[in-house]
Amino acid sequence: NAGTFNVNNSTYTQAANTFTNAGGLNIGVGATFNNLADLILNGGTSVTGSGTLTLAGVTHTINLALSVPSGITTNLNAGSLLGTGSLTANGTVNWSGTTIDLPTTIANTATLILNGSAFLDEVLTIQSGGAFNWTAGTISFSDGTLSNSGTITVSNSAAASLSNFSGTNVFNNNIGGVFTKSSGGGTLDASIPVNNAGTFNVNNASYTQTANTFTNAGGLNIGVGAT
Repeated sequence: NAGTFNVNNSTYTQAANTFTNAGGLNIGVGATFNNLADLILNGGTSVTGSGTLTLAGVTHTINLALSVPSGITTNLNAGSLLGTGSLTANGTVNWSGTTIDLPTTIANTATLILNGSAFLDEVLTIQSGGAFNWTAGTISFSDGTLSNSGTITVSNSAAASLSNFSGTNVFNNNIGGVFTKSSGGGTLDASIPVNNAGTFNVNNASYTQTANTFTNAGGLNIGVGAT
């Protein structure tokens, strides 16, 4: 597609082969663009609308600085997010399986929800005002960086971890960033280096640094019943 591709109040599914885009991709209210195969977004791509973009295929390649508007809900369900560009999400992002191997930013209007295990192989940035709600799953880091200047809330009911899978990895909770391990029944372990310059809360829950170094220059709040 080098022109305009509209999906209006319906579902379009790329079930096999490749959808290559260098034009306008408009996903209307109540509509879904569903990639179950290979998606390539090249220079000239724009994404507009108020529908749902679901990436559940093999590869999702972004070769430009792509900004997805606040009206679009993005589902990262499977496959690998990669390319020579970057992704900035301004709306809701549901992350449950896709490997992020592309610089990705959750903007100040956006919310990232993790509800399944996934790999982080690049830089994932939560901007000031942005939110990351981690409800389930483990993040396996492979040369990955999680950088938080917004709010991260971990409310898992089963065990979860920031796992040092391979390469050089780090979680930076920056000045102004708020990280909270809240109650939910599940423990949270970290085997990657953690640098806290913001606020790090453990509320009625358990956080364990199992390997590498926890370096603190900010607020460390351990609530009643927390460890």
